[in-house]
Amino acid sequence: MSTLEPYMRAMVEMRKQNFAIPPGYQYRCFEDYVLQKGSMLTSSPLTDEEEAIVQEALDRMAEARINVHEMKQCFSNAQQLLLFADVPELVYYEGYACGRLAGFAVHHGWLGINGKVIDLTWRLESPNTSRSLLPHHPVGQLPDGYEYWGFPVECVDYLRFRVIAREAVGSVLEDWVGDFPLLRGIDPNDEDSWSELALED
Repeated sequence: MSTLEPYMRAMVEMRKQNFAIPPGYQYRCFEDYVLQKGSMLTSSPLTDEEEAIVQEALDRMAEARINVHEMKQCFSNAQQLLLFADVPELVYYEGYACGRLAGFAVHHGWLGINGKVIDLTWRLESPNTSRSLLPHHPVGQLPDGYEYWGFPVECVDYLRFRVIAREAVGSVLEDWVGDFPLLRGIDPNDEDSWSELALED
């Protein structure tokens, strides 16, 4: 049984009972958006090919001496690796996750490859000694109690736009500087939709 889905549904119901949707918004809250636009990511080992792709991206970051494992910087870690390494198979995800250390739903950002999790930020209580790629982090086959439910930002140009136009390497969902564009119905995967934001700046 998922921990994340009941949490998100409860938050949406609470908002529904206590608050109206703000004018111009299409979603009640972050949880509403993630429920409607996201899904649970799979838990299965990375293939050799997938591991090689991720390792190549990590090697590029190491050569540039860029740390993408900084605690409490999940959005930045994932987006930096995605943008700098420029590996098209990687996708940025944002949503909610839970694990043994947190034990409850946390707004989180991570990368994915073919629907599998690559979490650069959270550290496991004990490393996965059977894995050479990021043994200290949740990757591919997730430990018991770990769940990730998120939406993909497959259009890397949207992330580039945010970094260049707003100098923002943070949550795409909690974009208060842009007046929460995703909650207002802007689609980060549709360039015609999010290009309107450039006109607002």
